[in-house]
Amino acid sequence: MKTNLKRCAALLAAGCMAMGVFSGCAKKNEGNANGEVPTITYLVPSDPGHTFTNDTWAIKEWGKATGVNFEITSPPRDTFKEKLAALIASGNLPDMINYYQDSGADIYKTYGDKLFVSLDEYIEKGDLPNFKSWLDKYPEIRKKLSSKNDGKIYGFTHISDYNSFYSLWTVRNDLLKQGGWDADDIKTLDDLKEALLALQKVAGTPYITSSRLGWSYFALTTGIFFGSQPGMYYDNKFENGTNVWTYGPLTEAYRNWADFYRWMFENELLHPNFATMQQQELFAGYGDGSFTLCMEQATSGYMLGGADEKYPDREEKHIFPVEINGEVPKQALLSNLSIGYRWPVTITKNSKVIDDCLRAMDWLYGEEGISMMIRGKEGEHYVKDDNYITGIRKTGVQSSTTKRMVVNGEMTQEEFDKLPTEVSLGIGSGWLSAVTPANYKWGLDDKLKSEEEAARFTPNAINKFVDEGNVVDPNPSVVLNSDEKSMVADIITPIETFVSEWTIKYIMGQHSPEEWDGFVEKVKEMGIGKIVDLYNSKK
Repeated sequence: MKTNLKRCAALLAAGCMAMGVFSGCAKKNEGNANGEVPTITYLVPSDPGHTFTNDTWAIKEWGKATGVNFEITSPPRDTFKEKLAALIASGNLPDMINYYQDSGADIYKTYGDKLFVSLDEYIEKGDLPNFKSWLDKYPEIRKKLSSKNDGKIYGFTHISDYNSFYSLWTVRNDLLKQGGWDADDIKTLDDLKEALLALQKVAGTPYITSSRLGWSYFALTTGIFFGSQPGMYYDNKFENGTNVWTYGPLTEAYRNWADFYRWMFENELLHPNFATMQQQELFAGYGDGSFTLCMEQATSGYMLGGADEKYPDREEKHIFPVEINGEVPKQALLSNLSIGYRWPVTITKNSKVIDDCLRAMDWLYGEEGISMMIRGKEGEHYVKDDNYITGIRKTGVQSSTTKRMVVNGEMTQEEFDKLPTEVSLGIGSGWLSAVTPANYKWGLDDKLKSEEEAARFTPNAINKFVDEGNVVDPNPSVVLNSDEKSMVADIITPIETFVSEWTIKYIMGQHSPEEWDGFVEKVKEMGIGKIVDLYNSKK
């Protein structure tokens, strides 16, 4: 650790020059003396289409609402980890830090009381009433946020205020009906195979589906439908589950999943580029009718167009997980705690404006803060309108997610320019909003009451799945120290490379079913047992 700190300290000078940041690199905070508005230095990473400055509308309005000024530093995501390491090594930290999933998202637990403010005493004193209300609503969040070193909370988290899980398939049910099937009638794996062959015949396309973000994402999201997972796997998806950690490719569920996609590939139902296809190509195929089955994410089915006025003759329907070997696999509910993706946010212990930071962060968890960051201002970005499901009509908000579609090539600049004037980066993007309400998640703010049935297509299916008892608790959280992370990376990186390459070849028919046992033994020989034992020691 000391060696790393020395190495990181050498980066400090360059880091300050590049970022124009804190104490010694920027003006000093004035605090609350003489009634002056306090300044909070805030480090938050940027991503293509997500750039923050002191003049970002949401940043300024957040400051106005809480009586502070924000001094924003927003280095690119791909350099953020290096900048952060330099600042930690120097001890020259900003007042607040917003982390990203690949830039030390668990650092708030790793350093805890050494660097950051414990929120517990402020919660107990009643200084964080809005944040506390969410901890009370979802008690598991408090447990998962707490440091295992001392049981205290050192970071604010993003909260998802809705039920969700990864995998519900969506199908063009209008075509399925023409083939003599209805999605509701698909109950077993044999049913599923017969129905998909019928769909292929009616659709008249050689491939009915593919992936959108390459192999890793495909293996994760489609595997869950079969009670499987490509990486570390918590065994609670079947009645005879052991409730311990194992490695997914060692399980029968993984074999069932791989066998199914081998069958899909053999029958030309699965696009031959399934392991490499990207989002734009898949979504275009949904739009023009080339792909008639959506397998990835419970929330992507609308892409088939059945809920779109441009395609009034299309009907979408969900295909729920089917019975495999006599049992329907369950799925883990996604945690309401969202840690690691653009969160958490910490407050630095030696900050001179701790109370102001606490006030600013707590506001984000209140009704006003949630609405402001998601919707903007009434009269400026939306107006009251009883014709809409949530009683409002948006008039000017264009989210940074929309702008990102231009960056990713999913929308032309000309199309973007025709949209309502962009007034904010941050509103509606998930970057600054501390809570994602269900209405925003499912896009209900944008829908007329006449569109409500279609708008509730996915959340209604999810609620049905939950009500029928087809879900299990979120996977247990596993927190590793730096040495353990290094050990895991050294062992699992070559294993995952081997597993990915071998499984792709298996699906494509380049390995035979008789080779499967040898594949499993090879994974064991590569040392996966050490990681499995480590994970189970953390329960």
